[in-house]
Amino acid sequence: MSIKSKLRKARNQYIIKKVRNIKLPDFKDDEVVRYRCLLSGKLQHRGLRLETEHLVHRLKLTGYIKNKPLGEIELEIQGPSDKDIYLIEHILKIRRIWVKDHKQELIPVDSKESTFELI
Repeated sequence: MSIKSKLRKARNQYIIKKVRNIKLPDFKDDEVVRYRCLLSGKLQHRGLRLETEHLVHRLKLTGYIKNKPLGEIELEIQGPSDKDIYLIEHILKIRRIWVKDHKQELIPVDSKESTFELI
């Protein structure tokens, strides 16, 4: 195993442990909404998608996250509005990344969706 692989494995283990130890606030049963977010900055190859995936599972949200060709990240999340907003605010505070710009918009709920995917 190369040093780069070992470092990536250690980073991933750190991220997973960090997400497991987050003390989540008490959430209300808010209305289910769906957000589309487009993030730009220094985002890729920093564990953002991994951290988002694990936190989404803890929050029981659905949607997807994917890298875009120009280094941006697209995220769609669906669930109670307070959980969606918590996730977006959490992402914007991650110290390993630098968000230069982010746009978010409410979009129609996908009633057939039941999972969260890394694309």
